[in-house]
Amino acid sequence: MGVSRRAAPGATASVRVELERPEPGGFVHGGEMLLGFGWVLADTPVLGMDVALGDQPLCEAVTGQARADIARWFPGQRGAGNAGFSFIARLPAQARGAAELRLSVYTAAGETVHRVPVRFEAGVDPEPPALEPVRLELEEARLEPGGTLHVRGWALTLAATQSVEVRLGGHSLGLAHTLLSREDVGAAHPDYPHAGTAGFALRCEVPAALAGERQASAIVTDANGRTRAASVALTGAAAAAPDPGALGPGALAPMRATLEEARIDAGGVLRVRGWAVSLAPVRRVRVYLDDKPLGTATLGLPREDVALAFPGYPDAGHAGFLLQQDIARPPPPAGRTVRVSVTAAGGIRRELTAPLVVAAAARRRARPAGDGSGGQ
Repeated sequence: MGVSRRAAPGATASVRVELERPEPGGFVHGGEMLLGFGWVLADTPVLGMDVALGDQPLCEAVTGQARADIARWFPGQRGAGNAGFSFIARLPAQARGAAELRLSVYTAAGETVHRVPVRFEAGVDPEPPALEPVRLELEEARLEPGGTLHVRGWALTLAATQSVEVRLGGHSLGLAHTLLSREDVGAAHPDYPHAGTAGFALRCEVPAALAGERQASAIVTDANGRTRAASVALTGAAAAAPDPGALGPGALAPMRATLEEARIDAGGVLRVRGWAVSLAPVRRVRVYLDDKPLGTATLGLPREDVALAFPGYPDAGHAGFLLQQDIARPPPPAGRTVRVSVTAAGGIRRELTAPLVVAAAARRRARPAGDGSGGQ
């Protein structure tokens, strides 16, 4: 726990804490991830919050989150617009029975402890997802003016990846560079071996005889001879050889970004991932479900494939972003929109959207209303 932020002992400020999830007296499940959120107001600045189960520490909550509704309810109250907090922690395995969540709020005036009664029940073991022997995602095939082709994506295999061949039309362009760092894929697919180095990329000149082709494909082969193919339409357009003076940073778009995945997996975990490159440093990637904020993604994840595809951008090799969090039951329905707002220094901004995909197993885990689950 973060001891350094705690105030010296003294008079405790007036503090009001509302834990909205889990609900007081509701059920929690031993051994599973607990997602909690609510809001806190105090006479003096809130420095932080620790969460414990009885005397057992669980995690630190994230405080200072935007809550426009609290600002409306408490106009003029200091800090009301940023009164939100949230936390996620794995609960210990525990027999059925009563327990108590303890929220320790640290303000400039001291510490206040808020106690919330909960009840344990047996956890629900999700069905382990069946792994495909080979998975392939061809994310981009971009043709630059002058005829340079950039192809990138990722491949997962239960056996070792033997090769990734790139084709334009029906003609082979060669083998892609493989074993490129993809920390985002590793986080999204932890059950596959070597998922963190699943990236591949190829940069090559397109022969003049293939200048009219507009469909690229990739074929991955594993150590057992299994194959998987994927195709994508080319973006960009071939043109006359560019002016050498136009190859500097001024010829680059201020920002390029792609939202690659917005999915709730079979275990109920939301993963939003993609990449962003910019002429100015990327400062923040915020994620929303429709217009409801979900959080801020982790930046700076290794993306060697992006660096190969966009060598003119600074820090392109660490262009990946990822938001991963456990979703409370029931999960939102498929088809809702995930929106990502990417902001770089100097006010450069890009908005990305994708439909939310919800795995069938996650939908089956949702409890019907009124089953006594306590709303977790």
